[in-house]
Amino acid sequence: MRGSIYTLGVIEGRTNVVESGRALMGMATEYGFARPELITERTKQYERASLYGKIKRAAYIALAVLIFILFLIFAWRKKWFFLSRVDYLKHRKDKHLHPET
Repeated sequence: MRGSIYTLGVIEGRTNVVESGRALMGMATEYGFARPELITERTKQYERASLYGKIKRAAYIALAVLIFILFLIFAWRKKWFFLSRVDYLKHRKDKHLHPET
């Protein structure tokens, strides 16, 4: 039974969710798995995988925010929107004074 919990933890951690694999490793330790060094090694591996996943997720969010900010700067420079009504009115006035041909 104890080996079965460890094996299930390995399978769960590799194929599904790392956190549930770590929980099953804890259960295997609790029930007295014969080789605790395997559990320690596997738990560290799952903790690294979990940390990598969090870093990757944070990097994707940071990249999305950066792209959004760059888009806003691009749209502002193309005069797709204005930061104040005064700027908009100045733009309208300049546009009427210098019509494009």
